[in-house]
Amino acid sequence: MSARTSERMKRLNKLFSEFKSMIEREDFDNILVVCHASPDGDAVGSAWGLAHVLKSLGKKATAYCTDQPAKRFRVAGEVSLPEKVEHVITVDTASSAMLGDFPYLELVDCAVDHHLVNTVSAPLKIVSSDSAACAEIIYSLALSLGFVPDEYFAECIYTGIATDTGCFKYSNVTAETFEIASALMRVVPRGFSDLNKVLFDTSSMRKLRMEAYAVEHTELLYDGRAAFTAVTMEVKKSLEADHDDCDNIINIVRTIEGVEIALVAKEKEPGYFKVSVRSEDGFDAAAFCSRFGGGGHRKAAGCSLRGSVGEARDALVKALGEALA
Repeated sequence: MSARTSERMKRLNKLFSEFKSMIEREDFDNILVVCHASPDGDAVGSAWGLAHVLKSLGKKATAYCTDQPAKRFRVAGEVSLPEKVEHVITVDTASSAMLGDFPYLELVDCAVDHHLVNTVSAPLKIVSSDSAACAEIIYSLALSLGFVPDEYFAECIYTGIATDTGCFKYSNVTAETFEIASALMRVVPRGFSDLNKVLFDTSSMRKLRMEAYAVEHTELLYDGRAAFTAVTMEVKKSLEADHDDCDNIINIVRTIEGVEIALVAKEKEPGYFKVSVRSEDGFDAAAFCSRFGGGGHRKAAGCSLRGSVGEARDALVKALGEALA
């Protein structure tokens, strides 16, 4: 173990101890574990996984998101707010704005995250940007609480890690990532091939048509170093597509030969675009997105823009030119 890893684990163990003391209080109950809006697999796996752990410890806990998770994230059921909320824990959420229209910001007691920068206001913050996925932190936190992983928890954590690492092919993968995956395999001896098919190898015709449209309308920029495409609400309506049908477009665009930076703008409501950015070494996606009030990781980040699709495109292209200059 390197000195950096040893120091990181020492810091995390101290934070885990503080978390344990927090949840052991008799008045710490009716807990809402919330993840960011437009949830990906890591957000879902982390939220539902931690809520499961808390319930196993005798707490009233509910996982929540302001958007209904995609069906392929099968650990999540129908989302609804419980009648009573006294405490909130955020997971995989770099800023309060990422929670969407969330009514309990003043009740946040703890933020668990793996983004480079976390601005959520909370008395306790468990942040490790060296972790490949927030689910890795949730796994270690659960063990520190004496929780014995079961199959449901294993699927939660695997969903988070596998989706945030591109099924273990991205550069954020570490030895710890594989160690946790190995431990999860011992909990689920049959393995995760069926889950991998659901997460990565299953698409509806509707989704394929949406992806085909996005590729056909992709624009190469700056001598092919960057690629941009946009999906408006009008286009989604014409193709009978929904938000979930658009979630893999960024991963397709980034595979274009020669492309170092991929940008995809998706209109969530009239005049409001969520932008995803993926990059190779040499370009800081998080720093780029911070120009628009966003953030994330060095190679995977996001931001939001208001305006027409043309205005969003022009603002991104202009900022990209400045960043590449």
